[in-house]
Amino acid sequence: MRKQTDWKRWLAALMLSVSLLALTSCVHCPPTVEIPLEWPDFPPPPDTVAMDDGVVSMPLEYWLEVAAYAVAVDRVRTIVGDTLER
Repeated sequence: MRKQTDWKRWLAALMLSVSLLALTSCVHCPPTVEIPLEWPDFPPPPDTVAMDDGVVSMPLEYWLEVAAYAVAVDRVRTIVGDTLER
């Protein structure tokens, strides 16, 4: 007779432990984190950019600014990922 009551006590303790874990896990979810994003601004084109017969000509300094912009945007996208929410 004593073995049955010990088994029932263990079962009750196990069920209580499982239900406590299940019921409290949803309460402790972290809140949504808002990340301030600073997207870089596209550099304004100078007056010397021209297109002749399908060929675009521009100063090297401007081309390097455009390349730096592309790298900065790619860095923001790798930090943020595909979505802004978790």
